[in-house]
Amino acid sequence: MLGLALLAIGKQATPVWLAAIWLALLAAALVARPRWFFLWFDPARFAAEVEDSLRMLLIPFVKTEAGYTLQLRNGDVYLQLRAGPGCTSVLKFRQGRKHKKADLLRSLLRKKFDPLFPRLKIRIR
Repeated sequence: MLGLALLAIGKQATPVWLAAIWLALLAAALVARPRWFFLWFDPARFAAEVEDSLRMLLIPFVKTEAGYTLQLRNGDVYLQLRAGPGCTSVLKFRQGRKHKKADLLRSLLRKKFDPLFPRLKIRIR
């Protein structure tokens, strides 16, 4: 990203406002990275997809007000779901250490939610 910005600017002096906007966007991207943002959020459909995935992977879970608590052998993993303004929502995975089954669940949910919720995809080959 930095290389692209330097290429676009070239040998010109960088305006202060452009550098400030770039730093703000970089900070927002780093903060938002561990979260999934859903647009046109349907709670019933979301719950059905998540619970179907948990049953498919044989992960015992407890549904809580904040989301789901997954009871794995190495410790608990938490799925926190917060409704936002309008029909939006934010999902965050919280785990103390790396769990292979939690990573498997994350990749399965990513594949299941791909056709349901639009997201920007940039593929570089």
